[in-house]
Amino acid sequence: MLTQIKKIVVVAGCQRSGTTLTAHMLGCHRQAFLIDEDDGLYNWVETCLFSGTNDEKLTNKVFAKADGKYKKNAKRIKVFGGQRKLAPEIDHLILKAPNLSYCFDKLKKLDIDVSIVFPIRDPRAVVASMEKLNHIDMVGNQIKRLKENPSVHKIFESDLKSLEKNQAHKHIQRAIIWRMKSGLAKNFEKVGLNPIVFKYEDLIVDKAAVSERITDHIGLPFDNKIIRHEKFFRGMAPGLTERTRPVDDSSMMKWKNRLGPRQEKEVLATAGKLARDYEYFAGANGHFVRKAPIFTRETFESPIILTGRGGSGTRLLSELAQKFDVFLGNRLNAAGDSMEWVDLIYEFAIKKNLKGVEKRKLDFASSGLLLDKTQDFLEAGNYKPDQLWGWKLPETMLLIPEMMSSFPKAKLVHLVRHPVTSSLRRTHMTSRLDNPIGRTVLRAAYRELGLDPASIKKDPEYLHNAVTWLFQVRQVHNYAMENLNAENYHLIRYEDLCKTPLETTKSLSRFMTGSVSDFIRPAVDPDRVPNIDFGDPAIAHIWSICGKVAMDMGYEPFSAERYLANFKSAS
Repeated sequence: MLTQIKKIVVVAGCQRSGTTLTAHMLGCHRQAFLIDEDDGLYNWVETCLFSGTNDEKLTNKVFAKADGKYKKNAKRIKVFGGQRKLAPEIDHLILKAPNLSYCFDKLKKLDIDVSIVFPIRDPRAVVASMEKLNHIDMVGNQIKRLKENPSVHKIFESDLKSLEKNQAHKHIQRAIIWRMKSGLAKNFEKVGLNPIVFKYEDLIVDKAAVSERITDHIGLPFDNKIIRHEKFFRGMAPGLTERTRPVDDSSMMKWKNRLGPRQEKEVLATAGKLARDYEYFAGANGHFVRKAPIFTRETFESPIILTGRGGSGTRLLSELAQKFDVFLGNRLNAAGDSMEWVDLIYEFAIKKNLKGVEKRKLDFASSGLLLDKTQDFLEAGNYKPDQLWGWKLPETMLLIPEMMSSFPKAKLVHLVRHPVTSSLRRTHMTSRLDNPIGRTVLRAAYRELGLDPASIKKDPEYLHNAVTWLFQVRQVHNYAMENLNAENYHLIRYEDLCKTPLETTKSLSRFMTGSVSDFIRPAVDPDRVPNIDFGDPAIAHIWSICGKVAMDMGYEPFSAERYLANFKSAS
C-alpha cells in the first residue's frame, strides 16, 4: 500500500499540544490517510520505515486498524478486484506521532519526502491536560524514550536530572517535558526538515486560515473537509479525545481550574524562555476569560441524570427524555449519549477506579470544572431558558456520589436490565480492554470480586459483562438506598418498558417533569434483544455473581417463560 504514498507528514511536538486535533484535521483531507498512535504506529515506523523491512502483513494490519477510525462514508481502504487497497487519490500519509519528535535525524534519512507539522500550546494548558490523564505515566514514558535514543539523551542530560529531582512535583516535571519537546522544532530545522510551527490557540481561533497555511506547507490543496473533521471520524482517540467533537474554544482557559497560582508560577518559570518567546505568560489570551453564567444557581443545581449500564437500553431513556422536552445536549450520538460530558466523566471515572484509589470519593464541587462544563453545555446554542436539562451517559454510574453532591437538586434515573440478558449480549466498552475506561473498570470490578485481573484475557465475555454489571449497578443501587428518596431517584427496569410501557412511561414522565405527558411508546428494537440458549450453563454462573443485587431490584432467577413474555410485549 505504500507505493502510492508521495509524502509522509509527521505531526510532532509535545503531547496535549493539539497534535490529535491537527492530525485529525489533516487526516480527513481527500488525499490523506491518518495513522494514530493506537493503530500500532510506532512499531510500524520502526519496522517498516526506519529499519526498511517490507513487512506487508504488519502494514496491512496497521492500515486496517487506522481505517477503522473513519466513518463509513470516509473509508480510505477500498476493495479493487477483490483486494483491499488505499483509494487511488491517497498520496499523503499523516502520522500523529509526538514521540517521533525525538527522531529528527532518522526522519531526515528516509528515502521518501517528509514534512513536519509542529503545534505549540500554552504550557499551563499542556500541564493541566496531562494531569487529566494521570493514569498514563507520561513523564516516565518520555524518560524511557530519551534513554532509548542516545543522541537525544545527550541533548537533554540536564533536563533528565531535573526530572528526577522533581519527582514530588508532577506539574514541574510536566512543564520540563513541555520545554524539551516543544523546543525540538529547532532540531528539525537544523537537519533540514523545516517544520511549520504554529500555536494551537491560533488554530482554534481561526481554523480555516491556519489549516490553509499547514496544507500549503505539506503540499496539499486546501480542502474544506479539514475544518469539518468531526464529520469523518468515529470513536475515541488516544488521550480520551472524542473524534466527533468539533473545534471549539471551550478548553482554552480550563487550566485555571486545575492549576493553583503557585503551580502556574512554577510552570511558567520552568517553561522559561521558550514560553516567553511564544507569549505564554500570566494574563495572556485574556479574550478567553470565562464570562459570568447566564443561568441561575437553581438551574445549575437541578440536572436530570440518566444512566444505566451500557447495553441495558439506555437509548430509550434518551429518546423519552427528549420527547418530554428535556435538553440533553447539543451533540448526541446514535445511542442518545450526551457527548459533551464524555471527556470530564471518563477522566474522573478512570481516576476514581485506578488500583489503589478505588472507592475514593472525588471532590468535584470545590473545582470549577463542573460549573465550566455546565456553562459550556447550556450556552452552546440549543438550550432554551427555563427548560429542564440533563445528560445521558452510562459511565455516569461510576460517579453518582460525586454528581449528586455537586448537583444537590439533581434527579437520578437509573435503568437496569436483568443481569443474564445484559451479560449474554455483546460487550460494552466498560467490559472491554480495548479502551482506557474499559481497562480501568474491568480490572477494578475483578479486584472487587476477588478475581485476578490477569485472567481477564482468557475469561469468557459473559463473565466480563457480569462482573462489570455487578460493579456498576451495585454502586448506584447501594448509594441510592442509603442517600436518595422517591423525590430524586427513579429506578426503571428495562423489562417493564417492554411489558408495561404505558405505566412505566407515565411514571418516568411524572418523575422527570412533574406531569404526565401523552403516552409515548418506547421504540424497543427487537434486533437488539439477544438470542438466548436457555440451556447455557453461563446463565447459572451469571446469577451466582449478580443475583443478590438483582433480587434487591425485583428480579427473579432467569426463566425462558418470563424472557419470552417480555420479548413478545416489546414486539
